[in-house]
Amino acid sequence: MAKEIVKFDVDYALVLCSRDGADCVYWMTARGRGGYFVTVVVDSGTGSFVETMVEDAGPYSSEREADMAGLDAAAGWMSDNDVKIHRKDYRAHLKRLKVR
Repeated sequence: MAKEIVKFDVDYALVLCSRDGADCVYWMTARGRGGYFVTVVVDSGTGSFVETMVEDAGPYSSEREADMAGLDAAAGWMSDNDVKIHRKDYRAHLKRLKVR
């Protein structure tokens, strides 16, 4: 299915940041044609870049599913780039999504 970029506003986005706050991954979900979509943005102070990744596995059937895909992408980027996060922040997102 075609990618759909969510209108992104960092003030309303969900975020997962590194322990030192230098690297953050933001994501937002929105309803689009055929379901829900998520846009994920990496803001890396360490690498001095901002990168937009679009989850193209959607459309997702629910906002929760799209939100979980955003969280998975954020945590995956952090892990792939050896960026340390506060586990409590990740757990707080899981709790918010009602994932055990």
